[in-house]
Amino acid sequence: MSPLQWLLRGSAVLLSGAWVLVAAGCGKEDTSPTLPDPPTNIQVVLSNIEYRDLRQDGGFVRLGGGTYGIILYRANSTTYRAFERLCPYQPQTHCAKMNVDPSTLFMRDSCCGTQWNFQGDATGGPGARPLKQYTTTLSGGVLYITN
Repeated sequence: MSPLQWLLRGSAVLLSGAWVLVAAGCGKEDTSPTLPDPPTNIQVVLSNIEYRDLRQDGGFVRLGGGTYGIILYRANSTTYRAFERLCPYQPQTHCAKMNVDPSTLFMRDSCCGTQWNFQGDATGGPGARPLKQYTTTLSGGVLYITN
């Protein structure tokens, strides 16, 4: 193979590889709107009677705060998860408010029908985005919820 042929073949391979990389980066774009992120700094005194449902694993309460409110869920005695109630699938719709299903096995948006597990992952329905989750920090008997 002559040096010119070698150079042409090498250039073609290089350009082909670059084209594949560019094409791979052109996947479907996530066009769903971003969720509002209001400052959130909530303290929950777990011994208060209004939080009695958080005294057992799998318990939950609804709190004010966030954009449409927060679902606070107890996974175990040291792990609490706080989820925004605003549905990430179509947050601009007036009914995009997530609740815990009456079975208490999952959370659901009654407007679009999307379901989420208590890790915040979508498990059914048209939405695929996870729920917005706030940071929770347990110190003594006080749980801090922040973003």
